[in-house]
Amino acid sequence: MQIETNGIIIGLRNYGERALIAKVLTQSHGVLAGIIRGGQTSKRRPMTGMQGEVVWSARLESHLGAIRFVAGRNLAAMLMNNEDTLAIMNSAFAMIADFLPEREAHEDVYFATLKLLAGNPGVEDYLKWETELLASIGYSLDFSKCGGCGVFKDLTHLSPKTGRAVCAACAEPYKDKLFALPLGIDQLGHFFGMFAVKKLPVVRSRIL
Repeated sequence: MQIETNGIIIGLRNYGERALIAKVLTQSHGVLAGIIRGGQTSKRRPMTGMQGEVVWSARLESHLGAIRFVAGRNLAAMLMNNEDTLAIMNSAFAMIADFLPEREAHEDVYFATLKLLAGNPGVEDYLKWETELLASIGYSLDFSKCGGCGVFKDLTHLSPKTGRAVCAACAEPYKDKLFALPLGIDQLGHFFGMFAVKKLPVVRSRIL
């Protein structure tokens, strides 16, 4: 079988003396893993953070498969000069690798990741991206109205149990049990923890 799509390399490791094993977030098939033959010795060696054309092929769907990657933009080029933006890129790639199953389409995550890395992302941008990743894996946080009384204004907190917003009046007796808005990285990590079978990636803790 063969898959032709666009993708972003989110991970690379050496395989033998010449090849690389790549993980690629693709537009049409989510995360794909495969061997890039001769990748270590190529003059155009693929790099993590590159976006380009991806051709994945294998005899059987269950096989690791081979990847042919034609580089386009290097999304990492501008991010690697700054420790904070590099940490954001590395954390995003680690979260994708941990939380998206292979060969399951998540086109929304692909485009959200392109948007995140195309500029000069800050912590707020990253937290918005994580919120979108949460929604894509089936846990949408509801910031639209109060989960207690249904009002749309003065939403100051979020329930750690339901992921629904709470207005100031309803939150008052329970402030010590609720998350204040806007959410920080630790609070968002709580919601990922509901799905995780392992700890959150270490690189995520490097985001200030």
